[in-house]
Amino acid sequence: MTRIGIVVARYHEVVVQNLLAGARRALEEVHVPETSLQTLEVPGSFEIPWGVAHLIETWRPDGVIALGAIIQGETDHHAYLAQAVFSALAQISIQYKIPIGLGIVTTANLSQALERAGGKMGNKGYEAARAVLQCLRGVHVPT
Repeated sequence: MTRIGIVVARYHEVVVQNLLAGARRALEEVHVPETSLQTLEVPGSFEIPWGVAHLIETWRPDGVIALGAIIQGETDHHAYLAQAVFSALAQISIQYKIPIGLGIVTTANLSQALERAGGKMGNKGYEAARAVLQCLRGVHVPT
């Protein structure tokens, strides 16, 4: 049975809850049972790599979905944050040889984030879940 971890940042909760709903919908579509899921909440996107590594080491999932939102503020902080988080997730994926679905939106404002979390630009949580499933199954996941 496929075990899927989901790491969810609480910061920008309205966006992230939509991403989580999208990821769960993708998993339900291919009948991944709730008993095969483990969700871990972390404070913000910076803590997502720690959460992913923690889940991998303690629960041993087959894949992990990382959900968060990094929204530009008045400084360049968002760019440094996104680079650090994405780089860390890539390293964790390589180190543990496990697929990590990148459902972290990086946008200029809240409106853009919401558009990527179930709005007209789709749902990056849904897409991240499907990417993990495709890696695990080695085939195209039917729509």
